[in-house]
Amino acid sequence: MSKNDSTVIKGIAILMMLFLHLFNGQIMEFYPEMAELPYQPLFYIGSQPLEYIITRFCRPVPFFFILSGYGISCLHEKGSLTIKNQLKRLLKIFISYWLTLLIFVSLGHWLGYKNYPGSTMELIANISSYSNSYNLSMWFLFPYTLICLSSILIIKPIKSESSYILALIVTGLIYGATGFIIMHYIDIITYESLIGHLLQYLQYIFPFTCGIVMHKSHLLQHSTFNVLNDRRVTFFLLITVIILKSFLNSQALDTVYALFFIVLFLRLNIGQHISKCLYFLGKYSMVMWMTHMYLSHYFFTNFFYSFRYAPFIFTILVACSFGISVFITNLSIKIYTLWES
Repeated sequence: MSKNDSTVIKGIAILMMLFLHLFNGQIMEFYPEMAELPYQPLFYIGSQPLEYIITRFCRPVPFFFILSGYGISCLHEKGSLTIKNQLKRLLKIFISYWLTLLIFVSLGHWLGYKNYPGSTMELIANISSYSNSYNLSMWFLFPYTLICLSSILIIKPIKSESSYILALIVTGLIYGATGFIIMHYIDIITYESLIGHLLQYLQYIFPFTCGIVMHKSHLLQHSTFNVLNDRRVTFFLLITVIILKSFLNSQALDTVYALFFIVLFLRLNIGQHISKCLYFLGKYSMVMWMTHMYLSHYFFTNFFYSFRYAPFIFTILVACSFGISVFITNLSIKIYTLWES
């Protein structure tokens, strides 16, 4: 999988993220005031809106962790995986994150939101990413940071085929156990406790490890997948996987689903124009993740849902979050360059 391929997959994952957050039924539970908005489902399948059913196969988080694990393994193979390089990589991400805080927390304060910035401790907790009280979708950044910092320790024991299997079994069992604990004992809105962050960290080591094993085992070049040289077979299998995930609505299957999706999609050979669009979305996906919920669920909710129907709401949010992300990303690159010079 080339860097270009990885960025294209990120483009798909960020589209999944935005659609999920716009139309997931849980979002309606978190924000009951949304029931008063003019949004109208396109139609229902049984008792469920079509949009909600689509969100069942929009499971982006494992995609990002798998791709991150794959990229880390590439760095390790080149001898470039060091704590210093990981700290530099994280600094680039955090500069973008701090810029989003500066922009949107200032906006929230100006609009009269009392928790923007809130107390000094709340501000510090959000700046460090330990808290996600300013933006619920930022829960991922703290465990992601921990995984990046400990990636050398995670990848070190994964050396041979036997270790691949053992690593997947061990991290898979941890994934299942932590998922069960989180589902039954941790409030899904807040992860602002030491145990909450620890559970998230342990849980996402599994998809991260899957990415490492995918690279080290040369999974994408395995002869088993020669049957996928037929584009029609590949397309049929991809649609089948998506449909199955829609009806098997279990988060326990998210990582396996993401793996199948990535393998099948990369064999599909999509058109150049679609690939280029997904590449540009993937290039700015991290900052789109950081900003989109400020737009759609904190400050401009009525504006986006005033477009009533899912295709319009979704397209407007993608366009707006992309535009803002281009600005923030380019500004963060300039800041990082100045810091390095």
